[in-house]
Amino acid sequence: MRRSENTQYLTTKLVLFFVYFIYLGSPLRAQILYALDSPGKTISVSRIGADGSLRPISSSPVLRDRGIALQVVQADAGERLTSEWLYALQIDSLSRGTISGYRIGGDGGLTDIGSTLLPNLGPGFPVCISSDPSGRFLYVGMYNIGGVFVYSIGSDGSLTLLDAGPRGGRIYSLMVDPGGRFLYALNVGAQSQATISAFRIGATGLLTAIGPPLDAGSSYGKLAMDPIAGFLYRPNAATYSPRLQWNILEFGITSSGSLTSIGATPSAVVYSGNIAADPRGRFIFSADSAVSGEPRIQSWDIGFDGVLTPIGAPLTGTGTGALALDPAGRFLYQLQGDDIVAYRVRDNGSLSLIGSFRAQSTPGQIAITACNVGSQAEDLCLDAQNRQNYRFESLTSGHIYTSASATMLSDNGTVIGTAGSGGDPAIFTRHAGVITPPGIAEIKGINAAGDIVGTASSGEPFVSAPPYDTATNLSSVFGWISGSALAVNDRGDIVGRGSFPATDSTGLARPFTFDAWFPGLDITSAVTVNNARQVIGMKSGAGASQYFLFAPGRGTTQLPVTPLVLNNRGDILFTSTTGDYIQTSFARIPLPSGYSWTAMNDAEEVVGYSSTPSSGATPTVQPVYFSVPTGLIDLTTRVLNPEAYIQITPVAINNRGEIAVEYRYPSDPTVAPAVGVGLLIPANGPPAAEALLESHGSDFRARFAARSERSYLLNGRPAAPVRLQNR
Repeated sequence: MRRSENTQYLTTKLVLFFVYFIYLGSPLRAQILYALDSPGKTISVSRIGADGSLRPISSSPVLRDRGIALQVVQADAGERLTSEWLYALQIDSLSRGTISGYRIGGDGGLTDIGSTLLPNLGPGFPVCISSDPSGRFLYVGMYNIGGVFVYSIGSDGSLTLLDAGPRGGRIYSLMVDPGGRFLYALNVGAQSQATISAFRIGATGLLTAIGPPLDAGSSYGKLAMDPIAGFLYRPNAATYSPRLQWNILEFGITSSGSLTSIGATPSAVVYSGNIAADPRGRFIFSADSAVSGEPRIQSWDIGFDGVLTPIGAPLTGTGTGALALDPAGRFLYQLQGDDIVAYRVRDNGSLSLIGSFRAQSTPGQIAITACNVGSQAEDLCLDAQNRQNYRFESLTSGHIYTSASATMLSDNGTVIGTAGSGGDPAIFTRHAGVITPPGIAEIKGINAAGDIVGTASSGEPFVSAPPYDTATNLSSVFGWISGSALAVNDRGDIVGRGSFPATDSTGLARPFTFDAWFPGLDITSAVTVNNARQVIGMKSGAGASQYFLFAPGRGTTQLPVTPLVLNNRGDILFTSTTGDYIQTSFARIPLPSGYSWTAMNDAEEVVGYSSTPSSGATPTVQPVYFSVPTGLIDLTTRVLNPEAYIQITPVAINNRGEIAVEYRYPSDPTVAPAVGVGLLIPANGPPAAEALLESHGSDFRARFAARSERSYLLNGRPAAPVRLQNR
């Protein structure tokens, strides 16, 4: 999965603090769900399974007072984060607040590390809690006195009060920017009028107000933030008569941290105030009840400009309780009475029911950990990966090639590349063998649905979908003479470049996308687009090339060195003369030297190789895997059936942990060399990708036909593509 991106921007904004080192779509990383029962004064502990199910794993700790809120804190351990602490905010009968701290153990169980009594400054009482991404500071919002208490977090999890000054307003909800630079507080005043206050977080954790509070409608509700592009959302009581109707207010965040109003969703629901954001920046989920009183959950698509669009009809028969997503954005959990109900988040944002799981109490709040890789939790998250073996499977069995290459691997296990002495474009699949679609000059990108993009033999950009017997000419959308589609994300957005009849000074068009047009790009070529609609582009001139990152709502930022890969979380694999490295919003992770690193997935797992001269014509290749938790692994020691090949070279790794490789066959006297394309499939990983393809195969053609018939949007103007003439 080849992608790339920016250092400076990522350092401040892009990646969620609670998704670091989560393995998307794999059971090898365990997350823990904590549910707080306020009346019962208990915290139930459950492990999230690979299928989203919940399994109780320990007895519930008993709180001294009624619980109000939970917060998981990942302590910063240099080049990685560890989920080590859970803090429970409580209130007694006299409205005095206490924070109870717990160490998260290897099985997710909790060990009491003591309690901290909040200052008593009058009639205020605590209602919400949050922390910064580095795990150094904890923030407590106070109602009535309107204060934000600031605590530092010690290496043992202990809390030290830094600031308890009141700041105005009656705080109901807190939200920290994923880059750790800003804190936002929802204040609810007289007649339920609401505002949002913005604060800059200093190096010592102390807060400085950013301008005056911004009007935020009426009544209570939670705050939610798109962690990738940086949009803030807030439920709002839009009208009270003739009936109560809510909407969702939409705000943009400037580089200085101030808020700008974008708009609001239509007022059409009786809303509960519970809202949650997808950690990957794709969707917002809201819990509400219809006029009839039936509870439901609505999914919203986050546009590149931050505007929300409903995704289909609401899911009814649900509840209006608190919502939370797992750190990989795969599962949505909602509290419904005595149960925690789990839903699977589909690629388009719609939900399907997984099941209902009885909590150990009647919960009112949820907190979910990232991967527990702390000093007492190594075994839980890492043993499976440390013991991970792979099964080699050829995607070119039955074919003898003198030349074959792989360039990209999709999440459904399909590889694109070339095959044959002529370097013909090819699609390597587990369900249909090798496909060499006619009339195609080059395949440049593939997404999880199997859609491919590239350049047709006639020089036109195209998009095609399984079974690849038709393709759509994209030039007609833009009025190009020729061009190439360069990348496609899982939303169906496409980026590329092309030449207009009357070219500009470079002869190249600016990058384009379908369904989302990124304006103002002074870039001569687009390289890739991720699922957050972030674009890597390149500008050439004066004998040198410069790479840029474009982020929706943020514009462009120059990249310091050459990007190799951009993942869906905004992390970038860079190459430089001083060594290759991964840049996240938390750390610069140096990669072991002496290797050529080729790919990275959303879990910051990287594959590559080293080569040394040999006595024969082909150098000896050492294939390797690297992640911070596991370190460097020689893949040749992990393959269960190495007799199936002579040598493998890793090219790509997807979010299922599958690794695309180029390989050499065992000796064949008729062909030298004999090469092919294959997969390393985790032996104890998720179900085979073939099953995924077969389950969706029946609707591939219908889905693509529907897409072909619709008009794409360019700068808001519809334009209809046509079929390629030579197909």
